[in-house]
Parts: sequence; structure tokens; C-alpha cells
Amino acid sequence: MLIYIYLFSLYFVPVPTNVQDASTNILTALLEGIESHFEFAVRQAPWTLLYRLLRSVPAPNVPAQLQSYQNILHLSYLSGRKTYCYIHPFAAPSQAPAIKPDPATLNTVIKVEPLSQAATPQPSQSITAPTPTTPGTIIGIPVNQTGAHLSYLTNQLSPLWALRQSLDVSQGITYAAGEYIIRIGEIRMARSGPSSTSSHISPGVVVSITTVSGGKNGDLNEVDSGYRSLETAVDGENSADFEEMEAEIRSVWTAVKTDVDLGKAEVREAMMERGVLTGEAEKEAEVRMWCEVLRLRG
Repeated sequence: MLIYIYLFSLYFVPVPTNVQDASTNILTALLEGIESHFEFAVRQAPWTLLYRLLRSVPAPNVPAQLQSYQNILHLSYLSGRKTYCYIHPFAAPSQAPAIKPDPATLNTVIKVEPLSQAATPQPSQSITAPTPTTPGTIIGIPVNQTGAHLSYLTNQLSPLWALRQSLDVSQGITYAAGEYIIRIGEIRMARSGPSSTSSHISPGVVVSITTVSGGKNGDLNEVDSGYRSLETAVDGENSADFEEMEAEIRSVWTAVKTDVDLGKAEVREAMMERGVLTGEAEKEAEVRMWCEVLRLRG
């Protein structure tokens, strides 16, 4: 039986929301970077994303409450029939208990990739803002019930939950480049209010890079439809494989962004932690990564 190691990484490139076409220009430049540095890259089926962030409504006259977040995420390439709901409590940094989350559950490392010495206004400070006190719970609902579920939370349960953020990727682009799958998309954020010049703005561009090690030639298509995991403990050799794969993924990202002017942006990188995941746990780890990177508001 073949042994596969699956590794997923995610990059969010923020752009100034007050600059017209800023994200479109970045998207175009990154696409050119992919096609110029990976001449053998082949376009695959497009992908879509729907993300809604809800935050618990504090009870009146009750100080120091633990807030909870509910992330509603649908990724067409991850599951065409399922929407994931990721629910987790958050605490302020001074109130967060000194516990170490289980890496096998979180499987996410997020860091900021500085591109400039200058300070950069970011759409969120979620890197240093409240962090999860527990890994949280992920459930799945049928994709055709996503709208009804969201409506129920924001209408019937409005005293408990408030919608904080609405993000979409309508026409994400996918490339198969050898053993790598590169997905890229321009994020659109719904905006409302009398001062809005447009109903939608873009906070940035998202890029994901996935790779599978250990498969035979021709297994690249399996990355689109499913995942294969290690079924044994991670030994020294497999740890070395993870380290090599991480370095290769970062090399791919470096090649993609070469000669692309990202301004003063600080790119956020999320890299799946080394470990053994099987079946649905792989997808849930990826869901957590997307939710952490896309959470632009507290």
C-alpha cells in the first residue's frame, strides 16, 4: 500500500481597501508569476468560497464574558455537498488560560511574513488579538441549507449571534503544477452603509498551495478529489519529509511572488503542522486554517 503525506499551506495578501482595483492588480500579477515560473502549469476547474463570521452577543450588564465565534465556510473543492460550521470560544489575551492546544486537533501554524519595514494598516489584528481557548467544534451541514442556517442564526437567534463578516471568492483559479496544486482567488467583502461607494470591497488575495508526497506518477488528480494520509506514527524519516515539503512549498510561493509588488503588505502564512491526520480530520484541519486566516474582524 502506498503511503502519502499531505501538506497544505495558505497565504493571505492584504491590500488597501481604499485603493481601487488593488486586489485585482495583485491577482493579475500573481497569476503572471505562476504562468511565468511554472510553464507546465495547467489550469483546472475553478473553485468558490463562502465564508461568514458570527460573534456571540454579550449579555447586558455582565462584565468579562467569554465570547464565542461561529465560522460558516463552504469550499467547493473541499466538498461540493457540505458546508462546515466551526464554533469556538475566544478570550482576551489577558484572560486566556495558559493551555497548549493539541497540535493533532488544531494542526495550524500562522505567522506574518514581513515584506517591508514600514508599518502596514491591516484589516484585522487577529494574529495578536483574542485566541481560541479550546480547539472548538466543527460540524457539517448540507450545502443547500447554508442560507437557511445563516438566516436562522441572524434572525431568530439575533439576541445570541451577530454577523460580523461576509467574504466570498466567486471565480477562484486552480493550477496543477507538477506535484503542486495552486489555488488563487480575489476575496470580496460585502459592505453596507450610506457612505459606501460600492456594495463590495476586496480586502485581499488568497493563495493556497498543496502537495502530496509518496504517490506514484499520475496521482496528482487525486489531490483534487481526496486525500491520503499516513497510517503509521510520524517517525524521524517522515518528519524529515515534512520539513522538506514545507521548504518546497515556501519555494513555490517565493517563485510565485517574485517580481510582484505587494507594497507594504504583511502576508499571512498558515502552514499545516506536522502530524498524522486521516479522513475527515484532514479536511477539518484545513477548515480551521481557512477560518483563522479569513477572520479579519474581532
